[in-house]
Amino acid sequence: MASISQQIVDELTSDERVLDRVKVELYLPVKLGLRHCAIIELPAALPNGLELAKQVDESCRDDYQLVLEEPDPARKWPLIEALKNNLQKGFEEKVMSSQSYLALAHWENKLDLKRYMVVLRPTIREIYLYRSVGDWWTIRRLAQNRLSLRKLAIRNPKYREIAAFPEEFVPEYLRSTGQLLGYPNCCVEAYVQDRVGNTVAEIRLSNQVHNLRDQGNVPEPYSFFARDFYPCQPECPEAKKNGLQLLQTLRDLDQRLGDTYQKCLRQNLEYVENYGAYVAQHLADIDRRLRETGAGF
Repeated sequence: MASISQQIVDELTSDERVLDRVKVELYLPVKLGLRHCAIIELPAALPNGLELAKQVDESCRDDYQLVLEEPDPARKWPLIEALKNNLQKGFEEKVMSSQSYLALAHWENKLDLKRYMVVLRPTIREIYLYRSVGDWWTIRRLAQNRLSLRKLAIRNPKYREIAAFPEEFVPEYLRSTGQLLGYPNCCVEAYVQDRVGNTVAEIRLSNQVHNLRDQGNVPEPYSFFARDFYPCQPECPEAKKNGLQLLQTLRDLDQRLGDTYQKCLRQNLEYVENYGAYVAQHLADIDRRLRETGAGF
């Protein structure tokens, strides 16, 4: 297991440009060898990500209006392409030049981590974090497969409704991703079955947590060891083992890190348990954002 000096721990702990969740669920687990890879989504993983996204949308308000007002499909398409290009340019100017984004690059270098960046949409990037050079090939192949699945879905009317994330309905892709991210096989298979059966994993887990409480049990948060990971059950032994191992490792490294991770674990459980309320709030925020900026890309 890699070692980290107390000076670096102190600097990372006090750096407010990086979300605590990113520190203890993504950077440190990869650095310490507890996860092969972790994924950072931009701008969502930045402390000021929502504000930066609003700035990008606002900078393209006029372009978006031109798309909305053009009735001729032949003339609309070039306007859509121009909008996408300007959104991407705005993302690069506002998000990738922000101090919070530059802080990520700083800590990747400080922790000797490698990155592979993927452009998912004009305003969304994913950074794959990893340590071993050998993982580069796996990550590159997986990322290229994902983009290929999206291009195929756009052309196929059958998958048009899920074109934004068609890879989520391909079992082979989900299994490869789960393995890369260090998720237990039982949880990966449960997620695959959720997708195949058109079940939302968050809703399934939310119901399971509520059932536990109805039976008089208090669910523990340790199975929810990462924000975007959904265990096969709230008290999955394999997932719980991962969460407890990471918690103990961070505590051994510095009690502050252990306390921070313990808080993240509770937040992960709380998010799943109250998933319905979060979705309602998210939709309300999107509606307000569209009204305020006139943009929706």
